Amino acid sequence: MVKELGKINVFETDFDAHTFDFENNSLYFCTDQVRSSGGYSLSVSNGKIVKNNVFVAVTIHSPQDVAAEVLTQPYILFSMERKDKVEIQFVEE
Repeated sequence: MVKELGKINVFETDFDAHTFDFENNSLYFCTDQVRSSGGYSLSVSNGKIVKNNVFVAVTIHSPQDVAAEVLTQPYILFSMERKDKVEIQFVEE
C-alpha cells in the first residue's frame, strides 16, 4: 500500500514554536554532509507511506555560480502530518 502524504511545509524564517500544532503535525530536521563551499541547499517533496515507513525525497542543490570557499552544512526544517509508529526515511533524488 502506497499512500501520498499531505503537504510538506518547509520553514524558512517564519517558524513559531508557540503556535505550531504539535498534536497533529511533526517537525523533521534533515542535514546534508559538510560541504567545502557555500551555495548548497536541500529541498524535500511530498512523502509516501509504504507499510510503516514514510519515504521523503530529498534533493541536494549544488551551487550554480561562484560560491564562497567556506565550510557549510545545508539543512532543512519541515513539518508533515503526524503519523504514529512509522519510521521516517530520507531518500536522495
